[in-house]
Parts: sequence; structure tokens; C-alpha cells
Amino acid sequence: MPRPIDHLLLSSGGPSYSLDFNEARRKAEANLWLPLQVARSAKDKVRPCGTLLFVGGTGGRRPGAGPLISAVTAALPALTKSLALELAPVRVNLIAPGFVDTPLS
Repeated sequence: MPRPIDHLLLSSGGPSYSLDFNEARRKAEANLWLPLQVARSAKDKVRPCGTLLFVGGTGGRRPGAGPLISAVTAALPALTKSLALELAPVRVNLIAPGFVDTPLS
């Protein structure tokens, strides 16, 4: 019998700035549909005190990032919030790392 999962981290690939339809489809599947599929599969496998942690991005904060990455990164927080309500008491969180301008960068 498989053991329950305590914490699960899902990090998708990097951003896409292309308007190629096939690449756009692959990126949307990797960054939006994959988290949904992982959450659905993990629903009965993650302990009640466990965590699903998604890694997104900040590309949706500015329109210059490109239409695809802007749309996907803008949709992922809404998906995460909805999954958190649906999967409670399992925690569902999103980390959206971005560039931080510091003296070391």
C-alpha cells in the first residue's frame, strides 16, 4: 500500500515569449493544466495537514511579458485559491518568484 504524501512541490518550466500556437499549447498545459491534474491526483493521497506547493511566476504583472505567459501567470493564483477551498484541510500555496533588484544583482 502506498504511503500518504506529506508535501508535494510542482515547478513548471520557464516562460515563453513566442506566439507559436504549438508552443503556447505546451506552455499552457505545463503551467495551468498540469497543476490541476496533480491536485486532482493528489486529492486522496496527501495527508490533511499536508501541502501542495506550486511555483508560478510574475510574468502576468506586466503586459510586456508576452500574451501567453501573462495569461497563464494571471490564471494560476485564481486556480490555486479555488483548489485551496476545494482540497481543505490540505494547504495549497503558490510561490511566484521574480527578479529582485539588489546591490548583488
